[in-house]
Amino acid sequence: MYIPADSIAHSKYKTFKERALQINGVQSFSYCQRPPLSNEMSTTSFSFNGQKNNDFELRSSSADADYFKVFDLKLIAGKAFLSSDTVNG
Repeated sequence: MYIPADSIAHSKYKTFKERALQINGVQSFSYCQRPPLSNEMSTTSFSFNGQKNNDFELRSSSADADYFKVFDLKLIAGKAFLSSDTVNG
């Protein structure tokens, strides 16, 4: 599922999320393109120092900062991103 990243779409998403969290019984909420372990995925090849690594692929999925909390995911390394993170972060 594609959701535009422009400021109007972001504002509508934020409003929807705030309203959803006000519904009785809704404990947490996250936008995500796909839930963990979904059979659907976006993949791309991976290159390092100009050399393609055929034994490795990068899988990506759009999600917001609450994704890891909502699905109770534990990271082996690194950190979950925050809403305040920048592109370079």
